[in-house]
Amino acid sequence: MRPGVALDHGEGGVARFFARDGFERPTPGERAAIVAASRVAVPDAVTVMRCEPALREWFWENALARVCAPEAEISTEERRSCLWEFGRLVADSVASAGVRVEAIRSCDVQITPANARSTSFDYRERRYVGLHVDDHDRLGAHERRTAFQVFCLNVGHADRYLHFVNVAVPGMIESLGGSSAIPAGTPIRHVVAEFFRSFPDYPVVRVTLPPDYAYVAVTQYIVHDGLPNSAGEADVAFLMAGWFSLPDVIRDA
Repeated sequence: MRPGVALDHGEGGVARFFARDGFERPTPGERAAIVAASRVAVPDAVTVMRCEPALREWFWENALARVCAPEAEISTEERRSCLWEFGRLVADSVASAGVRVEAIRSCDVQITPANARSTSFDYRERRYVGLHVDDHDRLGAHERRTAFQVFCLNVGHADRYLHFVNVAVPGMIESLGGSSAIPAGTPIRHVVAEFFRSFPDYPVVRVTLPPDYAYVAVTQYIVHDGLPNSAGEADVAFLMAGWFSLPDVIRDA
């Protein structure tokens, strides 16, 4: 885990922000600030865990060819069935790591070329998205903590990375002057852009996710982005949206 030092943005259209190069390992003080000292509720942290290697082995032996086959070779229903089968295997497995899967909303696989600038790509504008907050459900700032969570497992053969900023949407708005400066209904991409313009040196945290490692986060609540490896291997990630909890933490009603 390493903190970034600053951000830059792309040219034209809506600003795109990417963590600058030059990550360094956190100092003891920085580590204490970004690593939870005790277990907290899933929405309030990025939870990282190591999963059983058998999951990745099963994926490559039984799922990859089926979920990535052309539509002419496999139906949408067959692909969905395979993904959900793997999702149920993952849910059963992570229970041993202390993560309870309360409900699964969707399952998918994302493949990104090595050396790409981001794992998030805007196919309409043909550009990488960079650091962003997801907006699937168009939630208000204070509703976003309760949004569905994303479990992302590295089923590839090389390290991948998660970048995130350790301030949630309500905190960003507060730092920009609150509701008087950022009215309700302001598009979340504008909130993110204004935050980075106002605080261009705000640290970005990089989490290294080797094969078999996963994270859980509320991606509609925090600024984040994925980054593939530079080792020449395609980045392959299994994504499962739903709701997860940690047994010793009482989930909000």
